[in-house]
Amino acid sequence: MKTPTQIVYDDDISLQTVHIDIELGNLCNWACTYCPKKSHDGSIPWVDKNNLIKFLDQACTHYKSLGKKYFDFNFLGGEPTLFKHFVEITNWIKQQDFYSNVEMMTNGYRKMSYWEKNIKSFDTVSITHHAENADPLHTKTVADFVVDNGKYASVSIPMIPWEWDKCMEHIETLMHSKHPFNVSPKTLLKDFGGKNIPYDYTDNQKKILNKKFRFNQLSNKHKKYRKGINATKLVANQANRFLGYTCYAGIDIISINKVGGLRLGGNCYVQHKGFTDKKYYDDNIAFPQGPTICTQKICSCLPDVQTRKYINA
Repeated sequence: MKTPTQIVYDDDISLQTVHIDIELGNLCNWACTYCPKKSHDGSIPWVDKNNLIKFLDQACTHYKSLGKKYFDFNFLGGEPTLFKHFVEITNWIKQQDFYSNVEMMTNGYRKMSYWEKNIKSFDTVSITHHAENADPLHTKTVADFVVDNGKYASVSIPMIPWEWDKCMEHIETLMHSKHPFNVSPKTLLKDFGGKNIPYDYTDNQKKILNKKFRFNQLSNKHKKYRKGINATKLVANQANRFLGYTCYAGIDIISINKVGGLRLGGNCYVQHKGFTDKKYYDDNIAFPQGPTICTQKICSCLPDVQTRKYINA
């Protein structure tokens, strides 16, 4: 498979949406074998709640001026639900005067009492089911509960080459759910993307990675961002090489990494003066005004792969 000459959205709303990835910290309750220590050991403190809210307020004001009407806030960790101020931040977002989608990337381990108490503070719950540690019956119960409450749930399964059969068994359990929430495989990258190359999957495993186990059959009234692009398939086939492309990272997506640094995409290292050299708590942040030229050989982050871009003739 060749890298496509362009990535386009199949709906107009996506053009009016900005996606903001926020890594709250690196503390997780699990330590999966394929996950680098720095992604779960709690060595980095949680973000400062007040400074984060100040930054988000500035960002939303800027992107409104560029015509953005929809704001996707995607919270990551570590495990976001471990952060004691997490719900306070999502509740602040809910009080703002724009259309928002509050999303989290979670391993779903929390007891049902947590979800029952806080479900109104979220719109989209994206569960990453780690077969080494997770209970598929609990993951299924949480996802069904999210849908029961009018929210959107999805489950992705990192496909561990050395635990492939176990992953497939867990998928079978997840597929016997009350609601037909999205269930999809996730291609594991070595060092969780640090080397930007997948593990050595067999040809048959690659075929499985190229398709979702169950396409979303639920209406997602909350999530309106970048529909119709199979980024997992592009990454699995190494068709994610956009060096030299004009890319809308910084316009359609920005992020805060674990140490508070600003980036043009979820895992983008393209530089933008006054933005990528800043932290979220700094003054005089210069938000991007237009697209940029990609300087990365490989685009490993799924939201970054999905971001609109085109090859320069």
